[in-house]
Amino acid sequence: MYSCPFCDTIMPTFGQLRYHIFRKHKTENEKCPYCNFITKNWTDLMIHLINSKEKKHVNLLFLLLSEYKEVKAEILGG
Repeated sequence: MYSCPFCDTIMPTFGQLRYHIFRKHKTENEKCPYCNFITKNWTDLMIHLINSKEKKHVNLLFLLLSEYKEVKAEILGG
């Protein structure tokens, strides 16, 4: 089971978690789940994660860098 770092949602697979994040959390003014950083857009969040050296930030960056098409294909079987 994989828990979303942005909310309390738990998904059964890693791919479903990525799909959930892209569908539910790719919005403006999203707060980093690990610190007080608040973004104005998704790109700012990615830059914040790239510049961080903390393992939890790096792990989230890895999760978010996955291609949307790959995630969609995994979830929908296409």
